[in-house]
Amino acid sequence: MIGVMGIRFEFYPNHIRVTIIFELNKFEKESDVIIPNELNEIQSSIIKLVIDNPNITQSQLSVLLGVTVKTISRNFRFLIDNNYIKRVGANKNGYWIIVK
Repeated sequence: MIGVMGIRFEFYPNHIRVTIIFELNKFEKESDVIIPNELNEIQSSIIKLVIDNPNITQSQLSVLLGVTVKTISRNFRFLIDNNYIKRVGANKNGYWIIVK
């Protein structure tokens, strides 16, 4: 939940700048998911990024983590096979959930 704290207008000769001041609810992104110690660094990072964005793609993860798509795919397979993550819905418009 986002709470708008105020709006500030700044007027210039050729434009107006509008600043919206807001405060994020600190509980919005809280997660009770504990990342197991047996996961490697890439697998832990995948889980953290999936928590932040359940619609993230393997290509996006590859760019964010600086590894190949094949490395992401291999680690995804491990996470899926060991019930850490699960796909809900179709490939195109589905999303990931954390199981463990």
